[in-house]
Amino acid sequence: MSASPIADFHVFPDAQGHFGRYGGSFVAETLVGPLQELAQAYDQARQDPAFQLAYDRDLAHYVGRPSPIYHAERLSDHVGGAQILLKREDLNHTGAHKINNTIGQALLAARMGKKRIIAETGAGQHGVASATVAARLGLECVVYMGATDIERQKINVYRMKLLGATVVPVTSGSATLKDALNEAMRDWVTNVQDTFYIIGTVAGPDPYPRMVRDFNAIVGREAREQMLAEYGRLPDAITACVGGGSNAIGLFHAFLNDREVEIVGAEAAGDGIHTGRHAASIAAGRPGVLHGNRTYVLCDDDGQIIETHSVSAGLDYPGVGPEHAFLADSGRARYVGITDEEALQAFHLLAHTEGILPALESSHALAQAMKLARGRPRDQIVLCNLSGRGDKDVHTIAAREGLVLTGVLLVLGLAACQPPEPPVLAPAAKAAAQPTAANDDVDPIARTPIDDPPAVTAVSSEDAPAVASVALDHAGEVLIGQHMSDLKGFGPWTAMGAAEAIGGSCEYYDGKGLPPGVSMMTDEDRVVRFDLGPGEDAKAPVDQPGPFGLRIGMTRAQAVAQFPGAPVSSPHAYDGDQGEYLTWQDPGSDLGIRLELFEGKDVPEMPVSRLDECFQRLRQQQRKALIPFITAGDPSLEATVPVMHALVEAGADVIELGVPFSDPMADGPTIQRSSERALARGAGTRYVLQAVAQFREQDAQTPVVLMGYLNPVEIHGYVAFANAAVAAGVDGVLLVDLPPEEAGEAQQAFDAAGLALVLLASPTTSEARADKLLALARGYLYYVSFAGVTGASERLDSDAASARLQALRGKASVPVVAGFGIKDAASAAAMARQADGVVVGSALVAVLAEAASVEDAAQRAAAFLTPLRQALDA
Repeated sequence: MSASPIADFHVFPDAQGHFGRYGGSFVAETLVGPLQELAQAYDQARQDPAFQLAYDRDLAHYVGRPSPIYHAERLSDHVGGAQILLKREDLNHTGAHKINNTIGQALLAARMGKKRIIAETGAGQHGVASATVAARLGLECVVYMGATDIERQKINVYRMKLLGATVVPVTSGSATLKDALNEAMRDWVTNVQDTFYIIGTVAGPDPYPRMVRDFNAIVGREAREQMLAEYGRLPDAITACVGGGSNAIGLFHAFLNDREVEIVGAEAAGDGIHTGRHAASIAAGRPGVLHGNRTYVLCDDDGQIIETHSVSAGLDYPGVGPEHAFLADSGRARYVGITDEEALQAFHLLAHTEGILPALESSHALAQAMKLARGRPRDQIVLCNLSGRGDKDVHTIAAREGLVLTGVLLVLGLAACQPPEPPVLAPAAKAAAQPTAANDDVDPIARTPIDDPPAVTAVSSEDAPAVASVALDHAGEVLIGQHMSDLKGFGPWTAMGAAEAIGGSCEYYDGKGLPPGVSMMTDEDRVVRFDLGPGEDAKAPVDQPGPFGLRIGMTRAQAVAQFPGAPVSSPHAYDGDQGEYLTWQDPGSDLGIRLELFEGKDVPEMPVSRLDECFQRLRQQQRKALIPFITAGDPSLEATVPVMHALVEAGADVIELGVPFSDPMADGPTIQRSSERALARGAGTRYVLQAVAQFREQDAQTPVVLMGYLNPVEIHGYVAFANAAVAAGVDGVLLVDLPPEEAGEAQQAFDAAGLALVLLASPTTSEARADKLLALARGYLYYVSFAGVTGASERLDSDAASARLQALRGKASVPVVAGFGIKDAASAAAMARQADGVVVGSALVAVLAEAASVEDAAQRAAAFLTPLRQALDA
């Protein structure tokens, strides 16, 4: 992480919700449309004076803003050094900053006509704030809360129920905040038509990180104005606690362009980062994807999210808002770890010196404020965001100190009530706040430097002037006009100079008297040659990657789809062949790309993938594909391969093999529990690839498609994963939370390796978006038959699904298969009438879960699948 000369931090995020390399929208296809609808509604509301007036009125008359800045004089004297000021968010209605956000989102929900709101909560403050605004606006409210957090936040649970909310205990995973967020996501996927999800932190998919930040930014705007009005200056340093980071970004945002103000976030170091029992995502995490955005996450080397620990339920989260990740990498803010003990000492000290009980979350920031103050001149100012009050934490603190609270009675002698001695805090060295070199090395994704302006990236070479990157409306980012010497990753034909092709197969122009670009030749609707130089007639190696996402063997339609809106010329002759040009020009410059599309002749035969061959054979036989899904490693590690063979014997045409992931967003309870069992046995990504390789020892024909989530792939690295998967015998991969808008880098790596990236469509997919998905699809398109999670067969509307399938197949150049809700022969046959195949998952996984042995599992798999095969063939 290094400092960055970013001129204006307030221009972020970009139009796609990216803060540099972080942020974005990594969600299941079912949520893409609703998120776009939400973003549009939010942008319109921001421009509506009536909405802003209603929000401002509620902040003033319902929340009680502005919250004051309080000079903690006795605390400052005790600590010594700079003066400590507190931004008193604990005085808001409901007792924390959370209501700033819930008021805004609830007003937006009402504006959108939603009658039901859901929320996740850890410490309970966001849950209470959500229940509060729901009661005020007359909305149904459901709050998901980890069972562990319910136990340690009983007061807030009761408050939510008093306010009319339904509190749903979450027992999966670690039963804490991340699992509550997982469950809320699944609810939203299922009930997206009438439900508004009030996310409580600056995480999640776009537009949530910017929306939650904007609603909380009132904290920093007030603080900045109050500092100038009351003290005639800005603070020397500001600090706030960071879990997901909503209160922190609320304070930080107004000061980001004030370079003289030091910004420090306090993460939960738990028992100490060295112990592994902490929740310090920036200090000890790595870039990954969790809950819809790319950010720093705490995960193992296989990409599985690890359990976190903090005495504070609100900071017990294994990720952080993407804007915080961006600020850390840019150097504008630094993030330090505060241990449980340091936070508890700060709690007691503030109580003793100022008569204020801070929330345990806020106590982390307070401990850091004292570190910042000590050793500084007395005329300096440290401003700390006191994000919430600590009434909710009294039971937790008492229990930790050996006391038992029953109602309002203290069961122990008064002598036991004496808190620890006030802490002795030494000045914090700035260097200690930075992640270790080892953490810096954990960077599996090489992306745009953080200091680049949004949407335009400087690319330089020693032989040519810098040119700009142009983001196209397709998967990935094309470096139009990039110099040839920079393009060393596309294969053996990368050209190193004008009119000089290595391998005699492809050539890049560098602008030295020739227009930059690349041309492409097709034969029988297949790409067979990349050809640039005048008179060049060399063919590219078969099945090798090319520039700009082009690939030998891809269809002409797929190639053209990489450049939407590019004009295609009238046919022309070239060496006796009829063809046409497609040109794409960067508006306002001479940079562009030219594709030559020819019928061609004397072309080597294109290899056919197992997936293509399978569906071609089924089409010729007028049969439908039967695609069973099983979780790798369940019901046992030893059973996976025998079950795969048994399924093939029973009539499976393609096998979808689930890659277990700790935090799925679209899996129903059956598959989620199956993944948890498999992970407990050690069934990570490496095991899955080993199982496929073992399967290939006896079956070289049946296609295998891996189905899972992005973070394990991202942690292993796209190229490394793709190469390893293909080497093992994998034919395709379906990543539930990787929509095509975010898939550019992955798509390029997978195409290069010959690994099909299977895409999803759903009932919420618009017609225009469906056309785009069909153009980009590889292998087959998977249609999710209803908006919901896997296994909810009662939600299946066969007539509606059939109508949409018929429309998709009428436009598709790839097979379209249907899944979700298929549980038996009847439902499979009904869905197959309008699909090229059907996927059956949860019902089969449930049957396998009862197996007593490997042999029993194989027999159960065959017995389950056989009637489905018969129904499809009838």
